[in-house]
Amino acid sequence: MSYQGGLDTARGTLRRRRRWLCAAGLLWLLLSPPGSAQPALRQVYLVQNSGWMEPFFVDPQSAFRPLVESLVQATASAGEEVILASFNQDGQLPDRPSPFVVYQGPYEPAAVTEAVAAIDLPRRPDGRFTDGDLFGALTGAITGLLESQPGIIWMVTNNKNAPDNDPNVQDNTRRFSNALGESAHISHLIALPVRMPVTGAHFRERGLIIYGIAYGEPAAPALERIARAEALRAVFSDPPVRLKRLDEEPLSFRPTRLASAGINASMADGRLVFSGLDASAGSSIELHGRLVSEYYPYVIHKAVTSLEWDRLEGFPEGAKVACRVAPAELSQVPPHGAVEDVALTIEVPPLPRPPGLDGLFVDEIRVDGQLRLGLDQVALEFDPGFTDKIEELFGLDQLLPVFFGHRTVATAATLIPVALHVRFSRAPLMLLVGAIILGLLALALVVWLLTRSRRYAGMVNGRQFNVRLRPLASHELRAYDGTALVRLQGRPVGKPRVEPLQENVTIEIY
Repeated sequence: MSYQGGLDTARGTLRRRRRWLCAAGLLWLLLSPPGSAQPALRQVYLVQNSGWMEPFFVDPQSAFRPLVESLVQATASAGEEVILASFNQDGQLPDRPSPFVVYQGPYEPAAVTEAVAAIDLPRRPDGRFTDGDLFGALTGAITGLLESQPGIIWMVTNNKNAPDNDPNVQDNTRRFSNALGESAHISHLIALPVRMPVTGAHFRERGLIIYGIAYGEPAAPALERIARAEALRAVFSDPPVRLKRLDEEPLSFRPTRLASAGINASMADGRLVFSGLDASAGSSIELHGRLVSEYYPYVIHKAVTSLEWDRLEGFPEGAKVACRVAPAELSQVPPHGAVEDVALTIEVPPLPRPPGLDGLFVDEIRVDGQLRLGLDQVALEFDPGFTDKIEELFGLDQLLPVFFGHRTVATAATLIPVALHVRFSRAPLMLLVGAIILGLLALALVVWLLTRSRRYAGMVNGRQFNVRLRPLASHELRAYDGTALVRLQGRPVGKPRVEPLQENVTIEIY
């Protein structure tokens, strides 16, 4: 065997080992959770610079680099740590790994512009362009750049591989798609197809795709906030394509009118707030509004609707809330299309007053919960406009399998936070206050009767007398010689009690 042949064999063995270690590393990541110590979320921006990306880099009319800068600007916050790296296939360039960091530090527009300008289109030692390895780039970003901590990975790629590339590239692409779709730790996934016609010396392209990948559960809401933000919508002509979490938040409800007398409704921070509910008789709430599809780029071909309470806080055990929604079915709802005059009905049962003396002073309680607006028997289809765009850019056959996950969605649910302000009658408290007042008046009357003195007059054995007595006090009436004739004892009401002290005593009290 020649020296060159032995060198090629050694390089092939080394590449196979590296790929095996890469695959094993990502498999371990996908089966184990992100690290327990969780610093602030970081964002990684991976820019593909393999051969198929040539026209994006060399076409004088290319808006590729400004697009990357705008992506970072729309998704990063001032001072937040960002990592910008290029990627191709690790091991093909002796002097640099893949991903290759061109900037890491706090987000500053000038630093990002300089780093994006530094991303080149490298060639291998044999003079050929490098291959692409999406799977390896994802592995390197998670294990190396994010250090297996939760974060958001933005991957800018043309979503293609050359037919004469290393055959392992196709396998890596398949594993990349499987990882995106099947890993529980890739908690949220969006894509942004971009129309960008460019021409290079070797290739011609019509567009590219940017993937937004949330690694770790804490990254999912952060990516969702970014995807909904106006900053991102201002950069891209179309909304992000939701590829993962298609069973969550398919619809948004926008109230328009309340058909329930005596009840007030409002919307505060995304929460439905109902006030004026009657605790003793229960309340029936009928709220009308619009359902807007948040499924982009999917048409809800059909779905069966349902409404129920998903969670209650502050309700007594055993109390149930009956709910229903109309219409009972949805059909042919386009992305961001609206279903008008949707009615949500909520039957709130009577609620007992909180126990104890403190409960008498409660005139209103707040019950927090959430409505689960469910979709069952769901059938989703690509919107024709999206299909036309993808056919123009790449062709549907070039899309990764993860783009077709909507075909497996059977159920979905939107959770609507709700607060119920339930009002209790003040009658028990008023009765208690009245009873206390009456008791105090009675007590005052008793005290007054027991402490006031009364004047009594009468005749004893023909002799007139006048005395003043307090209740329970006594006084003796005497003859001229000082002999005690009668003892009088005062009473709260009525004449005093008379106790004769001598025989044949006659007494008359006026």
